[in-house]
Amino acid sequence: MGKRTLAWIVLTFCGLPAVASALSADDYALAGRMHMCQGTATGLADAYDIFDAGIEDPNCPDCRTDRELVLLRAMTEAAILFLDHGDVLAVDDLLDLADGFGVGVAVRAFDGVRSRNLHEPIGPEPLPREADPNHVRRVLDDSILPRLESIIAELDSIEDAPAPFVMYMSPEETGLTGDLEIDYGDVLILRGLFLAYRGLLEAQIACDGKPYVYEGIPDRFSFRETVPEGNLLIEWARRLAGRRVEETDAYLTSIRQARQDWIDAITCYMDALEYIALEDNPAGTDPQEDELTYIDATNLPHLDVYVNVLVTLRGYLQRDMAGSEPSVTTRTYDVHDSEAAPLGELVLLFDGARFEGRRGVLKLADGSVMEVDWFGMLDSDSIGISLFSADRQIEAWLEGAIDSDRAVIANGTLDFWGAELQADASSTVSFAVR
Repeated sequence: MGKRTLAWIVLTFCGLPAVASALSADDYALAGRMHMCQGTATGLADAYDIFDAGIEDPNCPDCRTDRELVLLRAMTEAAILFLDHGDVLAVDDLLDLADGFGVGVAVRAFDGVRSRNLHEPIGPEPLPREADPNHVRRVLDDSILPRLESIIAELDSIEDAPAPFVMYMSPEETGLTGDLEIDYGDVLILRGLFLAYRGLLEAQIACDGKPYVYEGIPDRFSFRETVPEGNLLIEWARRLAGRRVEETDAYLTSIRQARQDWIDAITCYMDALEYIALEDNPAGTDPQEDELTYIDATNLPHLDVYVNVLVTLRGYLQRDMAGSEPSVTTRTYDVHDSEAAPLGELVLLFDGARFEGRRGVLKLADGSVMEVDWFGMLDSDSIGISLFSADRQIEAWLEGAIDSDRAVIANGTLDFWGAELQADASSTVSFAVR
């Protein structure tokens, strides 16, 4: 059945007057929303088809730029994306990115949505679980990330001019007690959420030896499992900012894109907070409780704090994004024990200006590999290096004297500890540039 025909049938069965030969943007929006509010995967798929038919209808020139139709298509496309990849993407992770910054969500549009058949996805068949991490990266690159790009682009096309953008959804559509208002502030929040979420996916693809997607685990992946307790937005901004964009590893492009997505997302959050706060100014002129996203009254006194945190996070992410790519130095040291017997090699990566970084590896002669978490100068003539094993079951700290040319590390002490060790261990080591 054609998408346009489906819209005609819905409108006819609703008892509306005879539909003109050309459907309007309002006609398509009404027909699609009737399916959208069913709370089923089939309803969402049909709603998306109707909204898409309206925007692509050559007989409705106003439909392509109708802001309500564009937003509704983006929202249903997002819901379908999460349904199609429910073993990969978690809606709670998306929405939790707004937590801790005073932004509440009046209704969770994805709640209660179930597939028509647990083994019958709406869209492309999810690929089987694979052990090959490169294959998993291709799944994200070829399917999930392009669809997120489409959603973000649609939200980006919606403007608050020439007239302010606003639409309403009835209690029958949302399950709330009153009409739900959706305006430009909600568009900004949604765009920021999807930008940040895309950045998370890009960072996961780039930073991990094996991405989490389709791993043999009973439950879907949650980003909360990867960060310490605390605000998800802050934790991931900190993690992304710790990955320096000038590094020349294979994941450079993904990390740079992830950082840029988060910078753009935080800008959206800040614009949205300002927009939402100004809506109800003076207080009572536009109550926030009927908004899709709103600032709870108890959080209003702290709005400046939220904005300052966002400004700080954005600056932290931007600190090495501007200008030309800094030069990167790779320094390889031969490692010896106290008897001058070879133990392995240490590789450190840092930019030419500062002998400090978060990348490197210690390879020991017995095949053990420790990754560098951080290294830098402790004072004018001593260095500290924090290391961990790939499974993070063993950690190590190396400290020693270093010469002014950063070529020799002498009298170094290498301490190991962790769950896999029967007892903590310590060795005296020295390093010399190869």
